[in-house]
Amino acid sequence: MRRELAKILSDLIKVKGLSQAQVARDLGYTRQRLNQLVKGTDRASSEAIENAINKLGYEVQTVTVSKAEQVH
Repeated sequence: MRRELAKILSDLIKVKGLSQAQVARDLGYTRQRLNQLVKGTDRASSEAIENAINKLGYEVQTVTVSKAEQVH
């Protein structure tokens, strides 16, 4: 899920047409931190990425869960 949210965040930043550096300043992040969120690294929790999405004026509305296949 973290990587899916990171992809969404990356797409939203591209739509804004601004550099990551400018978006980082606007949101109050360092460029390094925003890069971690956009890439979905281990240092970026799903909640932190969602918070960045919220700061851009969007909200995550759905999460889909399906039953896993049983492993024997």
